[in-house]
Amino acid sequence: MESKKISTKRAKVTQLAASLKHRNFRIYWLGQIAFVLGFQILQVTQLWLVYDLTGSYLKLGLVGASSAIPTILLSLFGGVIADRIDRKRLLIVSQTLISISVLITTALIYLDLIRYEHLIAMAVVNGSMAGISAPSQQALLPYLIDRKDMMNAVALNSAVWQGTRIIGPGIGGIIVDLVGAGTSFLITSIGFIGFIIALGLLRIKPIDIPANNEAFFTEMSKGIQFIANNSLFSSLIGMSFFNAFFGFAYVGIMAGFAQDILGVGASGLGLLMGASGFGALTGTLIQGTLGTFKQRGLIIVCGSIMFGLALILFSLSRFFPLSIILLLFVGAANSTYMIPLMTQLQISVPDELRGRVMGIFTMTYSMMPLGSLPMGAIAGIMGAPFAVAAGGGMVIMSTLGIAFRSSTLRKLTASDD
Repeated sequence: MESKKISTKRAKVTQLAASLKHRNFRIYWLGQIAFVLGFQILQVTQLWLVYDLTGSYLKLGLVGASSAIPTILLSLFGGVIADRIDRKRLLIVSQTLISISVLITTALIYLDLIRYEHLIAMAVVNGSMAGISAPSQQALLPYLIDRKDMMNAVALNSAVWQGTRIIGPGIGGIIVDLVGAGTSFLITSIGFIGFIIALGLLRIKPIDIPANNEAFFTEMSKGIQFIANNSLFSSLIGMSFFNAFFGFAYVGIMAGFAQDILGVGASGLGLLMGASGFGALTGTLIQGTLGTFKQRGLIIVCGSIMFGLALILFSLSRFFPLSIILLLFVGAANSTYMIPLMTQLQISVPDELRGRVMGIFTMTYSMMPLGSLPMGAIAGIMGAPFAVAAGGGMVIMSTLGIAFRSSTLRKLTASDD
């Protein structure tokens, strides 16, 4: 009996690491850890430095917008580019430019020449490169693994973001306090360079990119038309948009929520943000362990509804420990629908349109920072709890509307792959 339990545990561990047996994905995944951890450290250091220089909450928001808007605008272009040229080379070039912008900012800090405008410029450069390269990152993934391990690879890739979301900001804060923002930026650039090295080590057969003499905007419109004419894709990407814009907008006002509603300081805010990340990581690892669910459409719809409901329940809490628990559910519910959603997109998209479709998906998922603007305005008039509850309500209503409209999504099963 004991040996059977041990065998079961080993089987679950093996399932969790299924995609890591592929050399290319293993190298890429380790490089992603270096890059994303550096990104999380960069985020907290950049925001700290902006406020230290300006003392302005408005300018904090403008830095976020300076990064988000180029990402959104250029994702469509990045998708077309990903379908035209070698994706690995595009990633190396874009990541190199990001690293250079961070190193230039690092030098300005050490020389005591840093200004707010420099940080805006870095945000614009990094956001632009993210918009151009993100579709290639999504489009490259299927070429690193076997198709049967796609859901596991998506889960492990997501786990990198969720895991570093828990520890990255704390590490960045400690580095800034101990040795300063310049060293924190330098460490960030090392992480980015590690990702570039990992990309260089990938052994990928040349991807057959058909010759195309069509105009750039004609190619872009084909990606948009494909999604508009395909009920499943329009439903999945539409759900991603509504959940990002209305659901995750709560992150932008969390600092005020923590202080004014829950009565906690910066450490409490860190625990709240970490709880959401920990819940998301837990949900991601569970799905990576269990593997593919047969009723994929049902999981996506129910997970999205649970996400909205968890946000509403969180908005009602005035007890800090309960709020922590509810944010664990917010994060777990997010992973419940997002992992199968991304898996379905990766499996179903035609290779010749992969970059453009994933570019549009990236654009919708990048709406999170912009959603904080209307939510902040509502919070200022009606209060933060009402704003968060309204966001959760919009998630539920949009999910039900999309599910009602698309029988393809409702009936979607893993056997449809």
